[in-house]
Amino acid sequence: MDISSSRGRSALRSARAASGGLTCLVTVRCCQRQSLLSPPVRRNCIESLLWLQRNRGVLVHAFVVMSSHVHLVLTLPAEQLSRAMHSFKSFTANEINKALGRVGPLWDEGYHEEALLNDEAVVAATAYVENNPVKARIVKTPDGYEWSSAWPDYRLVVDRWR
Repeated sequence: MDISSSRGRSALRSARAASGGLTCLVTVRCCQRQSLLSPPVRRNCIESLLWLQRNRGVLVHAFVVMSSHVHLVLTLPAEQLSRAMHSFKSFTANEINKALGRVGPLWDEGYHEEALLNDEAVVAATAYVENNPVKARIVKTPDGYEWSSAWPDYRLVVDRWR
């Protein structure tokens, strides 16, 4: 799904050069696409995002935590994307591995990032993220999925895009 006019590293470099902040869609996958994110541990992912928002200047516009991956729409200082993702992945891996009584990597190396270069791209990315559980036929409407920014309890804590 193409949600912006440009993709990949060159688009990210352009977005970084254009402003002090970067708005992007980020996808993080569990190792080998395993379904390691059971409902009891999904809260760790959400708590980590809220911590990044409170303590690192990351604006969380939308998120969804599925069983094998996480989608995020974020705005942050461009030079901090790598640091923020490291914090997110490190904290959640430690907490989730502890909760599941497992050892070893939780996440695939790296993450996929896509620059969102205009309002339309951010709106499309948010819809894509929040409709992920609908597309997977888990719920009928985005606000019916508890582990998403569309869930009514989270609508006040995420920084909705304009």
